[in-house]
Amino acid sequence: MASWLAILSVLGIYLARMVELRTKRNTLPGPVRETRTLRAFVLAGTLMLVAGIGEHFARGPAWDWGLFLAGWSCAAASFVLRRRAIAALGRFWSLHVEIRETHEFVRTGPFRWMRHPTYFSMILELLSAALL
Repeated sequence: MASWLAILSVLGIYLARMVELRTKRNTLPGPVRETRTLRAFVLAGTLMLVAGIGEHFARGPAWDWGLFLAGWSCAAASFVLRRRAIAALGRFWSLHVEIRETHEFVRTGPFRWMRHPTYFSMILELLSAALL
């Protein structure tokens, strides 16, 4: 039963992320400069999901509450960080790298501490899948 909890957790986090990617926001459109990074993160997440579930069934269930809780902690931190980054960017947020005429350098929210909090949140999400 506990191993299904881990599988359902990873699937739920993955599906929540896919829904979030499709969320429409009130943003200013601009010319897209780069799209490969987003595709690479989605591909890596999908491969980790499939490989993790495959490994689970190939090796047999091994349960560790510490890893489970650490995985959910990384997932929660990922979603909070990403939401705060999106809020800080406001109308300048985009899934892709876009340069706009009226672009403003953002130094609020998580941008006070790091230049690319959304990418870091994606890394945390991948880590959460590995831990779960």
